[in-house]
Amino acid sequence: KMETTYRKELGNNYMVIRAGTQKNEYAYRIISENQIEGLLKVTRTNVDGLVDYYYEINGKTSLDRFYSRKIVEYEGLKLVMMAIARLPELLDEYLIDKSYVVLNPEMIFIGGKGDEVYFTLYPDAKGDYYAGIKEVSAFFLSKLNHEDKICVTAGGGGQYHNEQRNVQRQDAEKVLPEQSKIIDIKYNNMIILDKNF
Repeated sequence: KMETTYRKELGNNYMVIRAGTQKNEYAYRIISENQIEGLLKVTRTNVDGLVDYYYEINGKTSLDRFYSRKIVEYEGLKLVMMAIARLPELLDEYLIDKSYVVLNPEMIFIGGKGDEVYFTLYPDAKGDYYAGIKEVSAFFLSKLNHEDKICVTAGGGGQYHNEQRNVQRQDAEKVLPEQSKIIDIKYNNMIILDKNF
């Protein structure tokens, strides 16, 4: 488990991750020198051989805290899951492996007026991107508005994607209700649908 702390310095709020032993200088240079859409801004310090990554989280709330006292509605679910779906294509433009993105509710942040999503890219360790999707999906399933059939259908799709990663759009159209077509968007073979619908 990553060693994380939260600090406030010079009026800015940061999530701080203590670095591992293996450094990916290319990924760090790219994310620190470019303002990549959807990624938290990051800087790095090195004091006495101890390297820390500082992720700026001003005006942002982690996903788990954002939904700590409220249920997840359809629009909130769609916002996060579609942002996750776009990540591989976005990172490919910078030749960065998507496995460096930490997909868990504590390190995904909601900003703006609840309509912006920011991810933590940690260049010192790779994770399992698809296992991360499953973790986020499980988080949402525990907090969904279960009276909203579309929301439950969409939420189930995140789990389904991990079982059949290459499901095709035409297959999705056979099971999605007409009003759910709004989320029937394919990014790198990810389609949100419910296998039990």
